[in-house]
Amino acid sequence: MLLSFVICFPFLLVASVVEATDRPTELPSFLQEPASPLDEEYPKQFSPLARQNAEIAMVLLGGGEFTMGTNDTTAAIFDESDGETPARRVHLSPFRIGRFAVTNKDFAEFVKETGYITEAERWGWSFAFESFLSEEVHRNSTLASALAPWWVKVDGADWKHPHGIDSSIDERIDHPVVQVSWDDAAAFCEWYAPGGRLPTEAEWEFAARGGLDSKLYPWGDEMNPSGQHRMNIWQSALPKEQLPSENFYLNGEYYLLPSEEGLRLLSPIKTEAIAEEMAALVSRSSTGLQRIQLEGVQKAAASVQMTHRFYSSGNSKEDGHSGTCPVDAYGPQNDYGMHNMAGNVWEWTADKWTTNHHIEWPVTKDPRGAPEGSKQVLKGGSFICNWLTCPRMRPSGRKALDPDSGSDSIGFRCAAPAQLP
Repeated sequence: MLLSFVICFPFLLVASVVEATDRPTELPSFLQEPASPLDEEYPKQFSPLARQNAEIAMVLLGGGEFTMGTNDTTAAIFDESDGETPARRVHLSPFRIGRFAVTNKDFAEFVKETGYITEAERWGWSFAFESFLSEEVHRNSTLASALAPWWVKVDGADWKHPHGIDSSIDERIDHPVVQVSWDDAAAFCEWYAPGGRLPTEAEWEFAARGGLDSKLYPWGDEMNPSGQHRMNIWQSALPKEQLPSENFYLNGEYYLLPSEEGLRLLSPIKTEAIAEEMAALVSRSSTGLQRIQLEGVQKAAASVQMTHRFYSSGNSKEDGHSGTCPVDAYGPQNDYGMHNMAGNVWEWTADKWTTNHHIEWPVTKDPRGAPEGSKQVLKGGSFICNWLTCPRMRPSGRKALDPDSGSDSIGFRCAAPAQLP
């Protein structure tokens, strides 16, 4: 499901973005290393409220054994490359984890106290979702990829200006901070609480499940119990009769809806650009993208344009929100008092990415992910997720991302040891 992957994260395609721009720019870390925000120059300080943050703003969970991952290979949710399988029993020691994602207010206090500069600010640009850009910003920005035209490379996009220089967080102080890299998130957590850190994937999923076993969502198996929305995801403004009933990318196959009343192509299919990008991904991939058949480029192009129409039609906001929402929206999603563990923003975890848990991750007690790797695990899905394009707003849902990447759909929450230092 290459396109399903790219819907959430166009950053694998960033090389083509850099080549496409006319202005001089610094390159992503796999092409050129920037000065690290965590280098020796960064002043190691701690929040004056660090212990209070850990004792009040975090939930103390007693740990124990739970089922991590899933064995559900239902076509509507399953993507083999995501590594959600196999379901496995994991035992965790007690730990603390934030009830809420870190807010813009929290991060502003951190920056004020420490003078921290994020990686997006150092780069001078980041990725943003097309639907939230002003006309001027969109006109002066670069398309991220032929495979993901809904993602745009935006100059001046950073945590204070999540959709470009003419956007702000003034009215979103209680929303999750976004446009933060893995290093940015780790630096904040270190400042925020004694022993502060990002949660492991296992800790994050344990907290998201809230004591329930193998349920689809943090609260159970029904998406909208009693007709109530419980999470912030995308609802296309297209009439429902124009939408398919199944995921656009079932089992990795791309298809064009036969009905003329369904999603139609917006313009002639630019198969050459898509074929070139698909070929580049296949040639450098070691995570399952080799299975893409280039003779299916025409179908892939159709799926790209259908997805673009799906998003560019706007969000009907049936759940009350278009982009991000306040971190306490919808109330607790489970009995552990956790908020927005499904939807709103993807969240960084401490773990390096792996999909071979039974080989690379044999430890069942306090697992820490792959011992090495170039990508980090993200959890929770975001406001652009939905059952048609990105059905990962579930406890077992996961994705890989380069640690120096950021977007307006990625945030984080912090963890700390049960016994504070």
